[in-house]
Amino acid sequence: MLSSGTTKGIILYTLVVASLQQGFDLLIDEAEAHFHKTLVENMLSLYMDKKVNRHGATLLFSTHYCEVLDLFNRQDNIWVCQSSDKIAIKNMYESFEVRSGLLKSKRFYNNAFQTAVNYDELMNPEKEVDEMKLLIMCEGPNELKIINILLENQKLKFSSDDLLGLVPYHARQIKSSAAVKAALNLYPDEEPVR
Repeated sequence: MLSSGTTKGIILYTLVVASLQQGFDLLIDEAEAHFHKTLVENMLSLYMDKKVNRHGATLLFSTHYCEVLDLFNRQDNIWVCQSSDKIAIKNMYESFEVRSGLLKSKRFYNNAFQTAVNYDELMNPEKEVDEMKLLIMCEGPNELKIINILLENQKLKFSSDDLLGLVPYHARQIKSSAAVKAALNLYPDEEPVR
């Protein structure tokens, strides 16, 4: 019996071969989670080799393996994701100073692209909790009664003052309910829910 990792790797390899043969685009989240880094580099080289990739297939992938960036010479194909209050995606060459001759992986490790985790903020969760408001979505009126009882008896780590709202919603209504959208859009600085 094959391990789950081996099974996922075989499926992914099959998709890579099909993508190259038929010319369709393939999206892989964290390519290194499926293959050893040498296999990831080999897979990328297949897409970059015009003799192998005759039908113009494109591989879109995310990675935590920074050394893979050093394989690329084009300036339109590396995008950096940053997360602070909001998530931003920036073209590496348009948004940052990238000099040829310096390894992009070393630049990542030196935080030139501002992607390093701020561990001081992670270790101080109270700061964010103090500023945060909660919207509690419960399945129906019975759950609503239970949450109200817990709030009245101070059995939760928050109070009713910390709430944006407490209304029974079904999870499937989050995109379609005007009331949910209104509750989530109380803060004008945030990205509105559509």
